[in-house]
Amino acid sequence: MDNIPNIDYILLAEFDIDSGSILKHQYPNPTGEDESILAELMLPDGAHMRESDWTYFILNQSNPLKRGSNTTRDTYYNDDLVYCINLVRTKHDSGARRGAVVKSMALCSRYPYIHIYKPILLLALENYYRNPSTDSLEDLYNSINAMDISKIPKLNKFQKTILRHSKDNTMFGELFDKNITKTNFVSFGNTHTTYDDDDNYNSRVIDTKYFNTNILYQGVNLPIKIPLITYPEEIGETSVAKLVLKFNSNTTTGIRTNHLHLDVGNATMHPITILINAILTEKRIIFLGHNLPAEEVCSYVLAAALVGSGGGNVLKGLNHRIFPYTSLTSLDRLLKVPGFIAGVTNPTFEDKHQWWDILFNINTGKITISSKLHSQPIIAVKSTKKHSQQNENGIGGRHSFDLPVQYSQANQGSREVKADKGIFYDQEFINDIFHAIENKYGEISIRTKFENYIRNFLLLVGLYEQEKYGRKDMYYAVRSYENDEANIKLVDNTLNKEQLCYGYTDEIHKLYYEKDNNYEPNKYIRDLRTNSGRITGFMNTKLYINYKREMAATKGKSLIMSGSDLTIHLRNTTKVNPVTTIDLQMMICRLRDGSYLKDDEIKTIFTLLYYSVVNEDQIFMLLSYLPQNEGGLQPLICGLYHQYVSIRLQTATLLQRIESNMVSIFSFLFYFYGKY
Repeated sequence: MDNIPNIDYILLAEFDIDSGSILKHQYPNPTGEDESILAELMLPDGAHMRESDWTYFILNQSNPLKRGSNTTRDTYYNDDLVYCINLVRTKHDSGARRGAVVKSMALCSRYPYIHIYKPILLLALENYYRNPSTDSLEDLYNSINAMDISKIPKLNKFQKTILRHSKDNTMFGELFDKNITKTNFVSFGNTHTTYDDDDNYNSRVIDTKYFNTNILYQGVNLPIKIPLITYPEEIGETSVAKLVLKFNSNTTTGIRTNHLHLDVGNATMHPITILINAILTEKRIIFLGHNLPAEEVCSYVLAAALVGSGGGNVLKGLNHRIFPYTSLTSLDRLLKVPGFIAGVTNPTFEDKHQWWDILFNINTGKITISSKLHSQPIIAVKSTKKHSQQNENGIGGRHSFDLPVQYSQANQGSREVKADKGIFYDQEFINDIFHAIENKYGEISIRTKFENYIRNFLLLVGLYEQEKYGRKDMYYAVRSYENDEANIKLVDNTLNKEQLCYGYTDEIHKLYYEKDNNYEPNKYIRDLRTNSGRITGFMNTKLYINYKREMAATKGKSLIMSGSDLTIHLRNTTKVNPVTTIDLQMMICRLRDGSYLKDDEIKTIFTLLYYSVVNEDQIFMLLSYLPQNEGGLQPLICGLYHQYVSIRLQTATLLQRIESNMVSIFSFLFYFYGKY
């Protein structure tokens, strides 16, 4: 891990009855942050009323590039931010003034999986109560940094996604134990795995989603499990499902904000949709939990960041403006951050509308739109296409509804407005989320749904840019002379340039323009006017700039744009993707939603896949778009039953390549048959 320490700092704070919250120690050296602010973050409001509480906070947010822009780091490591987990404890002591002693200890690391240190932090703070000296901090610092992570597998982003959605806990096992080798004999449906020794493989690798190590502290050997499947924006432990349930509006009511960036058309909005739109358009967001544990407030903030970033895997940069817990002491610094997401327990924030744009009250489950957030009219985008004259609907909606609305903007009272007739994509998405929660879907599956939602939104942004400005920066693979020539050569002239359009992101909307087919007309373009408010709001944010730069980096290109002072995040896209001249993800989505595919498109997709997915890295990239919880290989397997022999042969060959390169026979069987 490039000799990066497991933790960078240990902080110790305590409450002094005369001086208030004070930062007692910073080991091994000062962080460079304001000591009074650190002390307040470590001793949250009401800490004295609880035996213990936890908080999270992040260092180096104000100057994200001060450590340099090293683009060779592993995906676990962000060399700008330092993530801190803090434990505060109150010990009642009849001999102490006010009858209690309050101390807190924080561990700070440049790895976001800081929640793994909870067990040792409990022991360490207890030890500090007994021995309040820097010697105990030194012992803790040395013990944690002695933890061996030198053999931690380095998964690329595609391998990580495959493992994240896999039910096979032995996948990529050879990365854990170099003595184990695997030989897959390509005999479709019959793969054999061999090992160098007689030990049972499953007994050697228990769960490859974690790296097992240990910390020896004070004579106690503490087992540590480092997660290997976390995405770049995931910090600590939180639950997106809990956030959704907390701010679930009544099924027969919605919210109307009358703000260009927060509403979609004239429809009523679910609170979670408002949260997403607020994050996408860089609104200032507060989560208030009066008299609640700070840990609970932190959890909602961390979950909100996952919701807005697309499950932690799509939009980068939110971690530079989230404050899981903050207080009045940090107010001046907070208000300088555009689009912050902050958690507070002080009820003073609720009355100060000038401090925030949207407030989510954890105690009541209600949201409030600031009276200082000026309402704006929705302005429709005029497209040059005839399709834009169709009725405004949400994304892909077809069913009618007419629901009463509870208007909740501050100081505006309540009223009823008529929603769009057409249950738009946002409502279908919210229904899908609740269906998943009610049916006990896992947290990863729920986060994946938010990831897909944000990707669909970005497709709309790309279409908007293409229609209005002729730009294609948001697209992964675009039609160009270079891509045409590369793909024609790749497929050995078995396709013509016109057929190649089915492999380019910027050509996808043309499929909906054709009049002589059975496609649902204008499924995406018709929604640009309705969604133009949040689209234009998003295009003025750092998230938008970061995404476009990252998109360019995945293809080995740089994007020159004005405003070089904006935060840049390219650390997780340091390698050019294995396939760049076609959009594999879009093609898989077309096959998965293949009700309206024409024969020519099907032929092109399978031909491009056959010629483009050959080596191991390309196969990993393809499989990352075929998660098990979305049907696995099902979109490809359909090709085995196509009427054309050529497509059946190409599909069989492609599946043979996948079989021969899969790291586990069990994984392939699940992909192919849906079970082991």
